[in-house]
Amino acid sequence: MFKEYFLGLTKEAREDYASRAGTTAYYIHTHLINRYKIPRKKLLQGLAEASKGAITEEELIKFFYQGKKVAA
Repeated sequence: MFKEYFLGLTKEAREDYASRAGTTAYYIHTHLINRYKIPRKKLLQGLAEASKGAITEEELIKFFYQGKKVAA
């Protein structure tokens, strides 16, 4: 889903996508692809919007929180 989408882009397309989302391709590749960090709501929304419908906010939430324990 998110990982496949991002890694499937060309280098230029990754930079463009990241810029539209409000971050850098380096940050996405270093911190987000392997879920070392979970983006804040604003960036999460930006990632969804920048994908132009390829990835929804709900899919991103599932990607980042898969296997994570959430306090009730």
